[in-house]
Amino acid sequence: MLKNQALVEELLDKERCRLWIVIAAGNDPEGDVSGLTRGASSAADIERLIGATNANIVQDIKQFPDNMGILSTVLDAKILHLPSVVALSVSRDFADKKLSELMTTRGLSTNKLQDALERLARTDIARAFSATTMSTRVRGRKPGSNTESAFQKLADIATEADQPLNAAIGRALLAAGYTSGFDTEQDLGTGLTRYTDVVCTSDALDRVRLEVMWRSKTTRAEIANYALTKLFNYGRAIGFLE
Repeated sequence: MLKNQALVEELLDKERCRLWIVIAAGNDPEGDVSGLTRGASSAADIERLIGATNANIVQDIKQFPDNMGILSTVLDAKILHLPSVVALSVSRDFADKKLSELMTTRGLSTNKLQDALERLARTDIARAFSATTMSTRVRGRKPGSNTESAFQKLADIATEADQPLNAAIGRALLAAGYTSGFDTEQDLGTGLTRYTDVVCTSDALDRVRLEVMWRSKTTRAEIANYALTKLFNYGRAIGFLE
């Protein structure tokens, strides 16, 4: 196990990074995220993830029974919940021209209420960047019908083009001081066919690669499938799962 862990670290020498998966869904599946993670750091639990889905990715992963857990540990893989009301607030306050136009077209408000950073500070993402224990969080109320309707429109935007939404998250993290810089749509090696949604730079954490799952509604099985697929792709990208 130690030999394999050292191999992963060696393969990552070209870029030390962390993989944090962000779940933004209209039904706010906080309980499902908690059920797929362990400990106070919201670490991805491979056994729970595999047990939660029957998707095809599970058969691929079973070819590497030990390596997936090691990969998850070295990458500091986390699954983090982003409440829908916070996602809406971040989108309003940190929208660029393109996102503002997309939101206006769908009848979403683009008035900047300047409440995004305060809301963001109470999320899993903020706690992860500031290394605050996840056990101190307080469960929020389920979203109301107006929030659900508005978030549905955000999810529709993400279906067509999620980069403007992901960039808004990056700008919010930068403004809050959680990251010293960010880029969107960044590649990681020849084995990764999709680009990382948001890559954050941090003196304390090296690089944090955020993969954002935008859905109008989602389930535990869908979250597990998404997380396992991302982790598997990262393992392929660095040449650890071959």
